[in-house]
Amino acid sequence: MSFKRLAGQKDIKIRLRHEYMGDPHHAFLFTGAEGSGRHEFSREFSKALLCSSPNEDGACGNCDNCRYFDAGTHPDFICLFDINGKNIKVEDVRSRIVSDIRIGSQISKRKVYLIEGGELNEAGQNALLKSLEEPPSDVIFIIICKDAQELLPTVLSRTVEYKLRNYEKDDIMSVLRKKNEEKFEGKFKEDELEFICEFSSGSIGKAVDLLGDEELPVMREKMLELITNIGKDSYTTILNERYSYFAENADNIRELMLFLLWILGDLAVLRKDRDSNLIKNSDRKDVLVGFLNDNPSVDLNRIYKASGHVNTVFKRIELNVNHLYVIGDLLLGLKKEFKND
Repeated sequence: MSFKRLAGQKDIKIRLRHEYMGDPHHAFLFTGAEGSGRHEFSREFSKALLCSSPNEDGACGNCDNCRYFDAGTHPDFICLFDINGKNIKVEDVRSRIVSDIRIGSQISKRKVYLIEGGELNEAGQNALLKSLEEPPSDVIFIIICKDAQELLPTVLSRTVEYKLRNYEKDDIMSVLRKKNEEKFEGKFKEDELEFICEFSSGSIGKAVDLLGDEELPVMREKMLELITNIGKDSYTTILNERYSYFAENADNIRELMLFLLWILGDLAVLRKDRDSNLIKNSDRKDVLVGFLNDNPSVDLNRIYKASGHVNTVFKRIELNVNHLYVIGDLLLGLKKEFKND
């Protein structure tokens, strides 16, 4: 186990190598969206810092420090997070870090504290601040969170940030192919892996989670069927059956909206060029082309307006507005643009 098993982020790997192979800074911050790999990178870095004989790829994996780390019993590796994903108690910061920091490392030359920064409220961060300012020479802090703005400026200024960015397509496809062979015995075809890769939006974690998700193709087909049939639907069907589907799948509203945007985007491309291969739903091209052939009045202007209705829902989601309030407007808007003239 080493950094070699983690895809992408080559620049960050090089920077981290200089740290664990040399004289590391006393506090690091790993930031990145869900699925960016911030947890995996922070743990691999922790292991390399504790390892007796680290190499260019990270921890050696063979020394006592590595074996204790892999077993989850390393006495010099302390993780602080809330198992329920809520705020870490100030008392835990004081007892597990502020007081513990005075105890020297036991088997490694360093002591590493891995902290879920997104679960530290202002009081918890202030309790940690003194330790961050003047830690013992053998202590290293690693904080992880989605965005650096979650931390107080006083805490942030004490850390060196490593921001994990979206992954390249080749990196994600490499991981998906490996998972497909190891876990699913090659069940998924290359075009299915390509679709998942596109849908993951640069997140390896999301791509892996989507692989084998039986609901994903069902949701896509439901949205495809919605777009190609809503023009013929009665208003009763729209405000009952169509609306009910969104209500029942409220937890997947982002995915459903993204599917709608992809389908509408493909329609725009195919409206200009029926032979284009620059579409995301390439395996459903026949359905999309058939829809356009049967509905010549659905031009680029109407497709653009339909996309605007979907984007309105996205904006409401970002503002934490109950999106179900605008689903009715979305459906009626799609009906207006795609109705038979």
